[in-house]
Amino acid sequence: MKIVMDMDPGVDDAIALILALNSPELEILGITTTYGNVSVEKSTKNVFRILKLVGKTDIPVFTGARKPLLGTPDYAEDIHGEEGLGDVSLSHPKIDPAGNAFDFLREVVRSESDITIVATGPLTNLALTILIDEQFVSHVDKIIHMGGAYNLTKYGYGNVGPLSEFNIYSDPYAASIVFNSGAEIFSVGLDVTRHPDAVFTAQEIREIGDRGGRIGKLLPRMVERMLNSEGYVAIHDAVPVAYLVDSSILKFMDAWVSVETSGLEAYGATILDNREWVPMELRQGAPIKVAYWIDGSKYKDLLWDRVFK
Repeated sequence: MKIVMDMDPGVDDAIALILALNSPELEILGITTTYGNVSVEKSTKNVFRILKLVGKTDIPVFTGARKPLLGTPDYAEDIHGEEGLGDVSLSHPKIDPAGNAFDFLREVVRSESDITIVATGPLTNLALTILIDEQFVSHVDKIIHMGGAYNLTKYGYGNVGPLSEFNIYSDPYAASIVFNSGAEIFSVGLDVTRHPDAVFTAQEIREIGDRGGRIGKLLPRMVERMLNSEGYVAIHDAVPVAYLVDSSILKFMDAWVSVETSGLEAYGATILDNREWVPMELRQGAPIKVAYWIDGSKYKDLLWDRVFK
């Protein structure tokens, strides 16, 4: 499967990238970076650091948005560390970005067929590309992204306030544009990424550090801030990548979703219209697919086999 990764590394983005790099089922045509967990400058450096760590520096990297469509970035350095990789310091290869994300995204979907875009950060890069090029989504096979909290499970509540998930909250206007673009959207929200079967306990993190390979041994220092904050580690952004490797890991349902772009308590919330008595064509929001079930054991086994072992 041909993919483009759009990301803001970030600890869990970094693990998602390593999973993709170590999965022969996936061919990464390029990586676009954005602000989010850290600034776009830091996230770009972190992509290069991970590519060097895995030994695949031939994949082109393109710099994207520095801020949301409206407002200013709200980074998550308290969780991901000042540089974005927790308390791990990796050397940065002397490689420059190959260009800007928007030109690359427009060109790659026309030069290659059946491309899947994997977005694990704010959706600003995709929204801007859609605004620039109205034909863009017609050349994309599908977009799978990590974001949202849909209240489909008892874990589907916000991590930025009671209702909003960080990636959507970072730029809800962009998310609304992407959801309503007509592209086939697969949304992987906190409903599944935070399920107890799919998260790692403190003991599991220690065991990975003790028994794992080179990357596994780095994990405890990468996720220490997450563990201290939540009491467990949810590697959110690797879930959509895992699904592309093994589609039995997630189940999706058709849904109609609106993104709240105003207000205080609900800013950035993903609102699902699941009123069964309302005809589908009259439901509010964009028609997308939302993950409601995860095989957490299979997901964690895949991370062990492809990333940590």
